Amino acid sequence: MAERALPPEMAELARFLRHITEWLDEETGWYGVFRRGDPDGLRACLEGSVLPPWDVVGSLLHDLAEHGDRRAADVALPRARDLHRAAVAAHDARRPDRAALTAALRARLAEHRAAEDGAERLRARLAVEPNPWTVQQLEDELAWVCDDVSRASARCAELRGRIEALDRQAAGREPVPPPPAALRGARFAGAASAPPPVLPAVGGAYEGVPPGAAGSGAERAAGAAGAGCAPGSGGADSSGAEAGAAVAPPPRSARFPGSETSGTDAPPAGGTQESTRGATPVPAAPPPRGARFAGAGDEGGGRRRKDAAEADRAAARRAAGRRLADETAATVAALRDAGRTGEAYARLSTAAAGPPEVLPDLVAELERTVGAAEVATLLWEAAALPPEGLTGAADAFAAAGRTREALQLVRHAAARPVPELTAILSGLHRAGRDRESEELLDVFAATRGSDEAVELAGADPGRLVPQLLRAARRGPSQRYRRLAHALRSVGLPGAPDSA
Repeated sequence: MAERALPPEMAELARFLRHITEWLDEETGWYGVFRRGDPDGLRACLEGSVLPPWDVVGSLLHDLAEHGDRRAADVALPRARDLHRAAVAAHDARRPDRAALTAALRARLAEHRAAEDGAERLRARLAVEPNPWTVQQLEDELAWVCDDVSRASARCAELRGRIEALDRQAAGREPVPPPPAALRGARFAGAASAPPPVLPAVGGAYEGVPPGAAGSGAERAAGAAGAGCAPGSGGADSSGAEAGAAVAPPPRSARFPGSETSGTDAPPAGGTQESTRGATPVPAAPPPRGARFAGAGDEGGGRRRKDAAEADRAAARRAAGRRLADETAATVAALRDAGRTGEAYARLSTAAAGPPEVLPDLVAELERTVGAAEVATLLWEAAALPPEGLTGAADAFAAAGRTREALQLVRHAAARPVPELTAILSGLHRAGRDRESEELLDVFAATRGSDEAVELAGADPGRLVPQLLRAARRGPSQRYRRLAHALRSVGLPGAPDSA
């Protein structure tokens, strides 16, 4: 299909993927696996004639990170998820074929069951195989089969989300673009068998490599099992396909906005405040008496009682926030253990959009109970919030001493449109978060063009021109010269007379 005949959203996604692949080695990594295993399917994805599953997009970003440009991959991730989400919505709006999506879901479910059966057979053989050479081969094969399970499960979740979006539209409700599945699994673009998981972790560390790339067969098999191929993990429930209806929605692209949370037991965004509204404050102590406390009479005592009551209310809110964090982490862990990954993701999406002061406690509890992958998911969801929500989350993390999470959020934000960045930087400035502002501008200066820098600086030249120049100066000298020239060319105040 010629690109000009495509919906603009699909054409934009295809251009983005082609740009990513220009930086990749054609013979190694996931890109090499896709080219060797299904070149026609990969070509169709890059041309835009086929909508790629999200796990394929994530695999290419994984390769980008492995090529040494981890910061670029971190910045590209939110943009990729936004583009994929928009392309899915445009594709399904143009050809709303529920029957075709249901048939595809049934096929993916069959592939998932077949892969799980194959994994069980391999495990049974490994349990009794005495020959070390054969064990090595079986472990290598198990790593691939476990990834087949993961990718098939993720694609089932993605298809269910699309079916549910069509059902909402048919019912006359506002359609919500479906979220992409988790960054997992089918070995080739457009195919159903695939290499291991490709879940990018926070801080630019991207987990998962194609089987056979590194490590022993045992390590790869164990890693694949931990990624969703454990016996009885059951990643793809078939009930939704048999009934022809969608089940719990899959993870949204969040860092991307718009995750559906219907069908989960997540509390409303205002749950923390409601839960504390009826709390009875601890009675304030009587005011001090005597000459020693001169001036501490009725007026001073009343002020202290008011301050004490406010402190009690704040303590009650903090306690309620900790309880909510503990409950959310426990629910996510239980859903993951039950193989209900879509519901777990939806619960994290709801938490990300909730009270920002809960997020630091939730991150700490997730780290303690379920691990870094769930923290990464929560941060991506928080990074996809509207500007005021993102700045609130970054401020809450910084106030709690969790600088790494605060900086990760603003790094993701650097890929957003300039008007949104203006609002985010303004919010960070009002909150006094200079370090987070500097981090955002550092990434912006390294990844965006001079024309966009001029547009951003024009929103508040007195503050942003010097900040952008400092950010550019922290990079290569030519970056600073280009920016200074662009600022002078449009006559913005504060631009240097010469670079």
